[in-house]
Amino acid sequence: MANALIKSRWLFNRLQSHNHIANRPIRMIDATWGINEAANKLIYQIEHIPNAVHFDIDDCADKNSQFDRTIPSVDDFAYYAGKHCGVSNDHHCVIYDRGGGGFPLMASFRVWWLFRLFSHDHVSILDGGLSSWKSEGLPVTDAIPKFEQTEFVAALRKHLLVTFDDVMDSMNRG
Repeated sequence: MANALIKSRWLFNRLQSHNHIANRPIRMIDATWGINEAANKLIYQIEHIPNAVHFDIDDCADKNSQFDRTIPSVDDFAYYAGKHCGVSNDHHCVIYDRGGGGFPLMASFRVWWLFRLFSHDHVSILDGGLSSWKSEGLPVTDAIPKFEQTEFVAALRKHLLVTFDDVMDSMNRG
């Protein structure tokens, strides 16, 4: 399993030298999220780490659920990761968001967990997110990267998921 947290300067040096972590190509993922979906995409379009794709928690969710942002099906996650983000099982994903506000790095932790939930161990979080990256004077861009769509094979790790029914059963047992 990969290190959960990666420092900005270390990552920058990797991206500049050979763009790999443990012999796996790096895929940068901007997981910035807020209540306003349109603003999330606009913020990404204005500024992100070079070659980062935008992962939208609202787009990668079970659209048939009565609840917002319910985890997607295995097939829907695999499609989103491979076709929207260009992530294959060979990639090492580094996830970040803007942090700040009431829930610093909340979205990056959610996306990290989703990849883990769907059996991808090669995933890390950028320690401090974009604010840490920028505080070190590292580059940002408004250029939207284009990646080949690829196949991501996902499998649900049920032990990483607790459902509403699981919680209710536990409460009823006392």
